This record gives sequence, C-alpha cells and structure tokens, in this order.
Amino acid sequence: MKNIITTIALLITAAISAAAQAPQGFSYQAVLRDAQNAVVAGETVGITVSILQGSAEGTAVFTESHSVTTNANGLISLVVGSENPTAFAAIDWSAGPYWIKTESQYGTQAQQLMSVPYAQYAAKADLSALYTKAEVDAKLAELQTQVERLKYEKTYTVNGISFKMVYVQGGTFTMGVQSTDENGDNYDSEAYSSESPVHSVTLSSYSIGETEVTQALWKAVMGAENNPSNIKGDDLPVEMVSWNDVQTFISKLNELTGANFRLPTEAEWEYAARGGNKSQDYKYSGSNTIGDVAWYEGNSDYTTHAVATKAPNELGIYDMSGNVFEWCQDRYGGYAGTAQTDPQGPDTGSDRVIRGGCWRYSAGFCRVAYRFGDFPDDGYNYLGLRLACH
Repeated sequence: MKNIITTIALLITAAISAAAQAPQGFSYQAVLRDAQNAVVAGETVGITVSILQGSAEGTAVFTESHSVTTNANGLISLVVGSENPTAFAAIDWSAGPYWIKTESQYGTQAQQLMSVPYAQYAAKADLSALYTKAEVDAKLAELQTQVERLKYEKTYTVNGISFKMVYVQGGTFTMGVQSTDENGDNYDSEAYSSESPVHSVTLSSYSIGETEVTQALWKAVMGAENNPSNIKGDDLPVEMVSWNDVQTFISKLNELTGANFRLPTEAEWEYAARGGNKSQDYKYSGSNTIGDVAWYEGNSDYTTHAVATKAPNELGIYDMSGNVFEWCQDRYGGYAGTAQTDPQGPDTGSDRVIRGGCWRYSAGFCRVAYRFGDFPDDGYNYLGLRLACH
C-alpha cells in the first residue's frame, strides 16, 4: 500500500448563489503525493470529507463520501455538499471557524476554511465579526507559501540514491560585506575588497540542495566507475570535479529525472547560505561559531566529512560553510553597486564563481560572503557542488 500524503494545493473557494438563501457547496482541490513526494497520477481514491467546528480536532457537523480520480498532476477536485446537500444546508456557518478534514485509506489532512459558503452572504449579512481582512490576508499568504513550497521542496531518487531539494522563498537581501564602516550594513572586519560593494538583491523563489552532492549521487548518475574524488566515501561530498564536469553531471541528472537542475547563481548561493528570509545575519552559514556548522582547517583532521554531520542553517541546509567549496553558475567578476533582481553574473570572463570554504582552509574562507573564482576546467580535492532548481 502506498503512503499517500494529501495536501491542500489550491485555495478553497465558495460557490454561492446570490439568488437563493441556501448555500450551494464549495469546491475543494488537493494534490496527492507518495512517500517520495512524487504526485500520484491517474488513481481512483475514496475520500470522506468532514466539516469540523472550532479546530482541526473539533466536532464534525457534516460528513460525506466521494470517489475521485487524480489527474496527471495528482490533482483531485470535488464539490463539498454535493453528496449530502441536506446536511450541508443545515450547517450554521455563523458558528465558525470551520475546518475541512479529508480521510482515505491513504491518509488524513485537515485545513482551516478560508472562505465559507454562508447562506447569509447572499443576503449581504455583516460577516466582519468572524474574520478580519488582516486575518484572511495572513491566511491566504500562508496558504500561498504552502503551495509554493510543494512546487519547490521535493525529494528525488536516482538509481536508488535519494536527495532532497530545500525550498527557498524569494525575497530581498543585502549581498556582500564591507570593512570600512562599523555602523554600516554588513560590516565584517575580515572583508576582502572583492566582497564589496554591499548591494541589494531581490530573488525569485527556487530550491537548493539540502546537502552538497555526494559521491553516491555522482556515481548513481555518472556510473559507479566514474567517481573522480580523491577522498573516497559514498556519504562524502564529491570533489575533484571541474565546472565543466559538473555541467555534464547536471545534464545527465536532468535526463534521468525530467527536472531542470542547475548550479545556483552566486546571489542564490549567498541568500541561501545566509538563511534566506529566516536569516539571523550569522557570519557563517547557520552560526557565528564556526565549529557548530562547518568542517574547516581547525577541526577537519585535513579530510572531508560525511555531509549533514554539522548543524544546518536557518533553512535546514547543511555544509554551506566548510567541508568542500562549491561551484556557482556565474562567471566571476566585480560586484555592481546598484540594486539587482535575479542577477546572473557578468556576461564575460573566464573564471567561474566558487563559494563556501572547505576542510583545508581557515575560518575566514568559510564566511558566507567569501568569494573567488577559478578556471572552469580545474578540479581540486576541496571543491564540489550543490544543486539548485526552479
């Protein structure tokens, strides 16, 4: 039996007849996903729908059963109230809030109703005592974030090796650091001139690898005999890979998964390393104490370590400071001093950006702002990669 996760995927909308006092029901849509977070397409599912009063554990004031079939995207659609219209019409919608609960042989999900099919609404009753505009707007924003998270945060499996992509909600942040004004934005006494000027960057949402690409994943894509790493171990990050090697790996990975993986842009890398919209402005990715989050010269015993063995950052991402440096998609060049949106780096230049610090370098190289570049055909035993995806 599959473990199916039912998740609200679209806004619940009321279906009210302005010409009648009885509510007509409302539409409900959800996406079914399996334990690997893949959509379940083309399956017929029996679902029991309940309306709960007060909370997700409240008393059921309405129940009905539906048989629905998921579409190619795993989406189900039904009209609540269509199978038991008499009981639905008897609901006292003024006694809310109400929750909708769906149950099947595969699982259970509960979600608060954001709009309600009030009979009184058709009669233009005053419903402001139930939900304020601010409450509704906040819930809608929360639901939209949940829907976007479903789009971006997924676990993939390739030839038996699984890896997770973490959702990074878009936003605006201050990129780079400076060492001249202690009271200015992003001051860092260790800053190099290449890490300035400080500038504003706005990014769209994307996903990024929870960990660096491991040797196990590299072999699953490229073949067991094609592990270039100098320090061997399936749970260790792959290294000795050039930027050009990485492009070949990503192309094959996309063929195997049907996804659109790529390297992160430099701005995406730094935003995720800083913790995205949950950032606490740490010097390293996830902490001001490097030993908590990074394998570096001071604690590594001069070797790589299994991924995700240090604490994650604010977004739940591991090893963005230390272990191995990571290639970015951009060409390496100086920062622009103006605000940018979804920057892709310079149009010209031979070197590609490298970020993150590593096991053989000191703490200063593991700062979230540290950056340098190298030739795209070079590979080292301290340089690997992390995936990104839109």
